[in-house]
Amino acid sequence: MVRQSFRLRKDWIDSRKSIMERVCPAIMGTSRTNPAKYSIGNTLKEETGINPQSLSYVIPLLIEAGFCEVDKKTREIKIIK
Repeated sequence: MVRQSFRLRKDWIDSRKSIMERVCPAIMGTSRTNPAKYSIGNTLKEETGINPQSLSYVIPLLIEAGFCEVDKKTREIKIIK
């Protein structure tokens, strides 16, 4: 199996942060075909046509950077900046 390197461009991350700032708190919603209604992934898919699965790469990095956190009760992503 050949593994490819994967780079996350700043504009790519910023576009997802912009959507998150508008819709959070909300669940992630990373399903490729049917992201949960009112989720970050659903908004991303409807507004840009981008696969919501990309959030599974971006959101953990944003949590680590202190931009957002996950509410352990509701599992919603919340912006903390």
